[in-house]
Amino acid sequence: IPGASTCLAVRGILQGAAEAPFFALLGFYNLTSGYLRWADDLSDDAALEKREPPSIVHGRKRMKWAHQMLWVLLLVDFVVEELLGRVCQMHAVRLLGGASADNAVTLVEYRTLSFAV
Repeated sequence: IPGASTCLAVRGILQGAAEAPFFALLGFYNLTSGYLRWADDLSDDAALEKREPPSIVHGRKRMKWAHQMLWVLLLVDFVVEELLGRVCQMHAVRLLGGASADNAVTLVEYRTLSFAV
């Protein structure tokens, strides 16, 4: 499962780079989630075996901070752009979301709904 989640995260980063920075950052968020799960597993295994955890898990604290900051950034952007901008039509500013044509619904809108759920 860690390999599949990493593959999907990288796929999200690459697709997001082509569509909208929001989805690229969401891919990075998913990638950091995978790293944190993996680092926790390695640390727990090392504790059970009463040995020192591998050096790769020492970046966990900084990665956890980055993970939380990405979540806050994505959540704020979602509220400002999608809910206030597209749904309530209070503004037309696009920071991380892709440009939207008023007459066509794209996959970006469906992926936005998926993020909200």
